[in-house]
Amino acid sequence: MAEYERNHYIPNKVVKNFATREENGKYKINIIDLQKQAIIKRNSESAFYEKNLYDVKNEDVKKLEKDLKTKIEEPFYKILYRLVNEEYDTFIITREELEIIKKFLLIQQYRNLKNSFGYCENFNKDGVLSRYNIKDDESLLDFWKREIQAILDNSLEDLVLKNDLVGVKFNTRSIYTGFLMFVHTTEEFVLNDLGCVTERLPIKMKFSPEEYCKMAEEVGKKLFGVDGFGHVAKKRAEENSEFMDNFFLFPVSSDLAILVVDEFWIKVYLNALGQEFLDKWGISPSLLLSKHFSLPKNDFVNKHIIKNMDDVQKYKSKYDKYTYKIHELDEWDTIYINNLLMNEAYRYIGFKTKDKIMSSVAAYVMKQISGVENVKNDLKFVFESENNQ
Repeated sequence: MAEYERNHYIPNKVVKNFATREENGKYKINIIDLQKQAIIKRNSESAFYEKNLYDVKNEDVKKLEKDLKTKIEEPFYKILYRLVNEEYDTFIITREELEIIKKFLLIQQYRNLKNSFGYCENFNKDGVLSRYNIKDDESLLDFWKREIQAILDNSLEDLVLKNDLVGVKFNTRSIYTGFLMFVHTTEEFVLNDLGCVTERLPIKMKFSPEEYCKMAEEVGKKLFGVDGFGHVAKKRAEENSEFMDNFFLFPVSSDLAILVVDEFWIKVYLNALGQEFLDKWGISPSLLLSKHFSLPKNDFVNKHIIKNMDDVQKYKSKYDKYTYKIHELDEWDTIYINNLLMNEAYRYIGFKTKDKIMSSVAAYVMKQISGVENVKNDLKFVFESENNQ
């Protein structure tokens, strides 16, 4: 049973991709501890984990941890190995592998330590979707684990179309309908303890809170079959603080990251919605996607009988192939992404080479000093320790 006590919320095989292999065969990763304001080194297996985090109350208390390993981590690692070790400017995956990647990324959004605490801290706040499905005798953490188990046990399609967990359906939908992208840097990405980050930009609405709440209520009823979405949106509408997540980004090695680009952003990019619509919503451009964006090239097994978009779903095969361009990011793109990751870190930031990430730290510290809005963490100690050496 001891082998299942260390529950990694960032899997060890991902952490290793941000670590250096030493002579004894161990992988060491540098960790910025935001709470202790210290930089330490840890073995990869001793980083980004919590003891017994996923224990469940049934005959096999380690069931969730075991299922995370066998149902998603091991299948994903086979794809990750190819991605990290192949030296091509494109990456080809099947539809089956696409499902595995998306499910892994969805799980990563859920499984992190910040999310587990967030359920308990924010449950009574407006906008929390957990309230739709939690049982009277169920703790918030038990409900969180039940959601993770549901994701492991179902296909993404079923999670969107047949699942009744509103929060899971809501979060799965953005991954399910989004488009993957792969980006590479000759600099280095950092790894935060969420394992992901979003590019979240404000929307400045040009209609009344009442109009917006009515639209939110209709969307909630249509997509999720529940009432109350208008109430969920009320506070953001009144404060004009609504936002759009252009993409989720998941670093999977010190030089590679996977993005899930929001379907809505793609429609904006392709001008399918019209400039008048964009102006009405006050939608801001994506700072990264405006420079780097591409859709995959598709090779469907049944392409000879596919006549329209409905046919793609009707005649889909797990052997359909998708070819993705791997976009090359420059130093400033990398700094931008690292600053997003640093800002959302809960307590820990991992990295491989200090010299490589110091430009990102310096840029973040400048935002702190300049009083840039929404800078959440204090990284001055990292920059100061570098200067004092």
